[in-house]
Amino acid sequence: MSVRTIEFSPNATKLASGNWGNILKLWDLNTGSLIRRFSDEINYAYSPDIKFSIDGTRLFSASLSRIGIIMWNLQNFSIIRKYEDLFDVSYFVLSSDGTKLAGVSNRGSGWMVVWDINSGNIIINFIGSKYRISSMDLVPMELK
Repeated sequence: MSVRTIEFSPNATKLASGNWGNILKLWDLNTGSLIRRFSDEINYAYSPDIKFSIDGTRLFSASLSRIGIIMWNLQNFSIIRKYEDLFDVSYFVLSSDGTKLAGVSNRGSGWMVVWDINSGNIIINFIGSKYRISSMDLVPMELK
């Protein structure tokens, strides 16, 4: 299976890769060895998009299956949280302060959701975009 997405950890010591075959892998860049293989035994490791948290202790993976986005603990490789309010996730981003997560689904007419990362609560839903959404980003705002 070909690799679909890759992402460096914030300290550039690890690399995460995801492919079309329900396999998410975590690599050690110092040794080139595989640290962990998250496979489809849990049926939501499939990753069209992956991101590390800003401190590098968590990994987020999107899913085109029944679960939207998964937050993984990289210390013990357990699932911390499932953001299940969005299916068929095409892309997602983390805010620069590490407190928000936004995902987009192009199932139907386009749908974006923004969550509080720690609580898992939805902050806002954007439903029914007229056009297909091909990318997104969260931009910090200065309050004066």
